[in-house]
Amino acid sequence: MKVFPSKDYKFELYIDAEKPIEQLKRETDSSINLVSYHTNKAFIGQVEFPHFKIISSAIGRGAFCVMK
Repeated sequence: MKVFPSKDYKFELYIDAEKPIEQLKRETDSSINLVSYHTNKAFIGQVEFPHFKIISSAIGRGAFCVMK
């Protein structure tokens, strides 16, 4: 039994990937530690084209879902 089950989803972009990644980078507070804290950004994590690893910045919800 897994305490935190994982689900994998894959998305394919039909446009140039650089623009969405740049927008994601603007909405992400850069941090190595994936821990939720108060910020004016939507996400916390690392965004470097073409990869990212982020969580929601909502306190109490963020670390339960890590998006890669």
